[in-house]
Amino acid sequence: MTLKASAAPFSNHSCIASAICSSEASSKKYLRQLSRLQDALGEANDIKTSRTLLSDIRESVPSPDVHRAIGAVTGWQGHRELAGADRLNNRWRKFKRTAPFWPC
Repeated sequence: MTLKASAAPFSNHSCIASAICSSEASSKKYLRQLSRLQDALGEANDIKTSRTLLSDIRESVPSPDVHRAIGAVTGWQGHRELAGADRLNNRWRKFKRTAPFWPC
């Protein structure tokens, strides 16, 4: 059996590299949408994580001043969570509609 070298794998890689380099506008759009989605996910994660931490503090610190501060932060986070839910959904939909900049 004789094996022949094929240029196909190399031409495929150069085709991909060429497509990525030639689609700078689409890659910027994709990365912008991804960044916006990550920001919204990060905010949601911050709220969830801080609720756990604030709950731990509330249980271990009997100070009424601390409890009032925790209430204020929790109330603000509730507001941000409601506003952020719509933003997160919108950013997710926009991201899903954004075509990847690499060939599929």
